[in-house]
Amino acid sequence: MIFNDRKSQLYPTTPQSLLDAKSDLQKIAEDCDKELIKDAVYKSVRETICTIYHDKCAYCETKEFKPDIEHYRPKKGVRGITHPGYYWLCYEWSNLIPSCPNCNRPPGKSNQFPIIGNRVDKPAFLPSGELDANACKAENAPLIDEQPYLLHPEIDDCKQFFKFYSNGKIEGADAKGRGEKTKEICDLNRDNLCYRRQKLLDDQVEAIERVLKLFLDD
Repeated sequence: MIFNDRKSQLYPTTPQSLLDAKSDLQKIAEDCDKELIKDAVYKSVRETICTIYHDKCAYCETKEFKPDIEHYRPKKGVRGITHPGYYWLCYEWSNLIPSCPNCNRPPGKSNQFPIIGNRVDKPAFLPSGELDANACKAENAPLIDEQPYLLHPEIDDCKQFFKFYSNGKIEGADAKGRGEKTKEICDLNRDNLCYRRQKLLDDQVEAIERVLKLFLDD
C-alpha cells in the first residue's frame, strides 16, 4: 500500500458522471434511501480510477484490471456497530478507490471501518438544505476527525505505517496501531501477497549478488 496523489493531479475535479448523479445523491442523503444507489455510476468511473492507480488494488497493489470500486467508508452499514453506513458518500470522489476482491470482500475489508475518534453517523447540510459537499470529502472535517484505523491511500503517507520482513510478511509500525489494523482489515498477510513480496526481495538480492560476483571475478 502506497500513497497516491494522482487523483488530485490528474482528475482534481469530480468526474461528470458523479456530478450528473447529484440530484439522486441529494435524495439519498435526505431520505437515507439506499435503494436509489446505482451500480452503473461506479462502472462509469472504473476506467478513470484504474488509470489513477495504474491498474492496481489500492490496498495490496496487485494488478487488477477490473477492480471493485470500493467505498473507503462503507455505504450501507458498518460491521460490529449500529450505524446506517455512510450512504451520503456513495458517489463521493474521495470515497471511491479500486480494490481487488481479496481485499474488498470477506474475509477482507467488506464493511469494516473501525475508528479512533468520534463517529459521523449522518450527513451535513448547508442552510439552503443542500448536501454539504466539502463535509463529504475524506480529507475534511468532520470525516477526518474520525481518525480511521484504515489508511486512506490518497491521504496517508502509507510507508511510515508498516515494517517489511524478508519472509514477505508485514506488520504495523505506528504508535496508534493504524498500520497493524489496516493489515488485519484487508488481510494483507495472506499467503499470495507474502509470496510475492518475498520473491521480489529474493530477486533483488540475487541480482545484486550476480553483479558483485562479476565485479569480484573481474
